[in-house]
Amino acid sequence: MILEWGDLDARARGLSARLLDRAALRALARAAGLPALARALPADFRPSAEAEHLTPFQIERAVRAHAARQLALLARWADRRCRALAVIFEEEDLRSVRALLRGAAGSRPPDRRLAGLIPTPSLPEPALADAARAESPQAVLQRLASRGQPDAGPIVGAAAGVMPDLFLAEALLARGHARRCVEAARRGGPGLRAYAAQVVDLENAWSALLAGGFGAEVPAAEVFIEDGRALDRDRYLLAAAADDPLERRRLVAEAFAGTALAAPFTEITIPQTKLEAAVLRARIVEQRHAARVDPLGPAPLLEFALRLRAQVLDLQVVAWGVALEAPPDVMAAELVAS
Repeated sequence: MILEWGDLDARARGLSARLLDRAALRALARAAGLPALARALPADFRPSAEAEHLTPFQIERAVRAHAARQLALLARWADRRCRALAVIFEEEDLRSVRALLRGAAGSRPPDRRLAGLIPTPSLPEPALADAARAESPQAVLQRLASRGQPDAGPIVGAAAGVMPDLFLAEALLARGHARRCVEAARRGGPGLRAYAAQVVDLENAWSALLAGGFGAEVPAAEVFIEDGRALDRDRYLLAAAADDPLERRRLVAEAFAGTALAAPFTEITIPQTKLEAAVLRARIVEQRHAARVDPLGPAPLLEFALRLRAQVLDLQVVAWGVALEAPPDVMAAELVAS
């Protein structure tokens, strides 16, 4: 039996109405300092620290906490359908684990490792904060494994106590998260299954773009994730083996031809560092269109989740931009919200 989403869609639309649009974000970007920014934020977003001691990290934490509360509401309202929402939660969790691993590898301060991450019911704030204090990528996985993260323990265990190649560790984590996304979407209808397949395609796209020619220790065939629809194994292997970054980008872009993701991958003027934001923007537009075509399907819920992620990233840009006195137009150019 296919799950029904109408009641949850209505609630997601209600939450979406409270998300900050581009005009509101541009207004916040004109704040004269962090205390003024904090006062201008909606009450649910405001940090608890005294205004004169505010830092961008404190604003980020308040924004992340607000987003976590929104996802927790969805999980509670979903009730028996909560397992299907793993399509949303697993994608957020994978972003978080990847950021924590890279942060540990780069010896970044814990607050910087947590920037832009959204706690979920499956990976809540205490687990993220604990892993952010780990001194090495291996310690990150060990801490996450102790808190029930299903893929972390086997990766460390299989390496006999030695941290595997970071790229390979991320690929193995992505495979586990993608598998759970696909399994969760099976009863959610065609819209949810298409979304899960897109999650897989994007994971393959990112790893192909970052590969730069795999070394012998990380065979491309071991990194590829099945169950996508756009980027098949043969094209993935071609892209991963290409030495030229533009050729990798071209091959990935061709795979997405005719889909909502074709434009950001095809537009080579979008640098790699801004590609994820451009893809997120395209996915939001895609789900907005799908909601018009099938208003009782999962699209309104998926659009809300993507916009919530965009809001966290956009408010991070605003907080740091205001702190560094960046021009509002410079901040506006970095925003995901349309």
